[in-house]
Amino acid sequence: MVDEMNGRRDNPAQSVTATRTVLAGGYAWLIALVALRPGWPEAMLLLAALVAVPLGLGLVAPPDVYDRRAWAWRAAVRLQVLAALTLAASFARPVGAVAACLALPWLTVTGLAALCGLARFRRGPRDLAETCLDAGQVYLAVGGTWAVLSRAGLRPLGFPDVIVGMTAVHFHYAGFALAVLAGLVARATGGAVAGAACLGVIAGVPLVAAGITEAQVVTGLLPPRMLDLVASGLMAASGILVGGLQVRLAALPDRPASARLLLALSGVAVLGPMSLAVAYALGGFTNTVWITIAEMFRYHGAVNALGFALPGLMAWSLMAPDDRPSGS
Repeated sequence: MVDEMNGRRDNPAQSVTATRTVLAGGYAWLIALVALRPGWPEAMLLLAALVAVPLGLGLVAPPDVYDRRAWAWRAAVRLQVLAALTLAASFARPVGAVAACLALPWLTVTGLAALCGLARFRRGPRDLAETCLDAGQVYLAVGGTWAVLSRAGLRPLGFPDVIVGMTAVHFHYAGFALAVLAGLVARATGGAVAGAACLGVIAGVPLVAAGITEAQVVTGLLPPRMLDLVASGLMAASGILVGGLQVRLAALPDRPASARLLLALSGVAVLGPMSLAVAYALGGFTNTVWITIAEMFRYHGAVNALGFALPGLMAWSLMAPDDRPSGS
């Protein structure tokens, strides 16, 4: 399948749309950083809402976006800009009912994306690439739910505020962006390695959340932080596989130079944040502080978002439709 990808050309209209999405969303994000001065978790969440999710939704478009069964995807795309801006406005308010209400439109967008993913899964092929794309849309709604909980100031199971915010960010990037990239690279290359990467992402995203929960609510069923360590290792391995396959695709000739550069950057950049995730989990398992949660947000979160997720999503958005999901 890799050989079939040679010789495909860029789609100028899609390239312009993707570029405008990144520029407009990035500009709005910078304004939000200056005006609101959010912390790292909040900044990464806003970056996802303003840039990463719009790019990702474009990449999982149904084959026929005007089909009546694609109503959820169309509604999510139409509402996403307004919803992202109201989410940003929620950070201008202290946590509480008003901030939570301002975050509800974003929950609506992510819920619509999840409905689209569930509908795709119900009527579409069951191979791992497609299942991974479907799962990414469903996981996005989990991120939207935790974003509302964070803005409401709620602390389920006694989680600290930082963990609530981190969970929202986790499901936007690892849950959605990584799942979309894994599904796209598996669709393009095929093979057991790509399938393993998809399976690892599908299973790893909820396992990481379960590991964090197990660490908070000690059950005694496993050694402390064992599940967190296993889940982090699985996610790291899956992310590195996706990155390696992207680097492999970037080496193919006769494809847009900008897309090849972004694919290579994304593929290499994932090594850093995934290594930090394993180091953080291993430190928790051994009761040794190697990297703090604040440093995880600053380095793992920022590099994962700016170095891996966004370049990867932009690269696939710049490629011809045959290299991406059909009908995007």
